[in-house]
Formats: sequence, structure tokens, C-alpha cells
Amino acid sequence: MRVSTPNISNAMHRKGVMRGLKPLFEGIKMVGKAVTVQTFEGDWAKPVEATDVAKAGDVIVVYSGSKDVAPWGSWLHGVAR
Repeated sequence: MRVSTPNISNAMHRKGVMRGLKPLFEGIKMVGKAVTVQTFEGDWAKPVEATDVAKAGDVIVVYSGSKDVAPWGSWLHGVAR
């Protein structure tokens, strides 16, 4: 409970151990223009490029080929704010 999900993502880079994570809140919806990204497991270069393209109110949607390896960590989270 004291460690953020982005920090866990960074620590487990490409290890495939992000299994079993669940959202804190169910049923939340987002609305905005989608900026889509396709990359491979653990690669964060394309998501970084998406932060350059996205504008306030846009939603960045990343497909990385795996739900067990996160391509988005704490640094990228800070950049996207």
C-alpha cells in the first residue's frame, strides 16, 4: 500500500510479474480523444513519443502485447501530467 504502481512497474521492468494487479476503483470511465500507441513488452519509447503528441484532455492508450509487463513507469507518469 505504500509503493506506487509506477514504482512497481519500474522495479519489475520486463519481468512479466505485474499479474494480479487490480484497479482501486471499479467502473470509472474516461472520455477524450485517443492517442494510440503500439509497442512491445517493456518498451517505453513509443509511449514517451505519445506524450509529445497528446494534448490536455487526450487519453493515451498503449498496446504492448502483454498485460503482465508495463511499458509505463513513474517517470513517464510525471511527464504525462
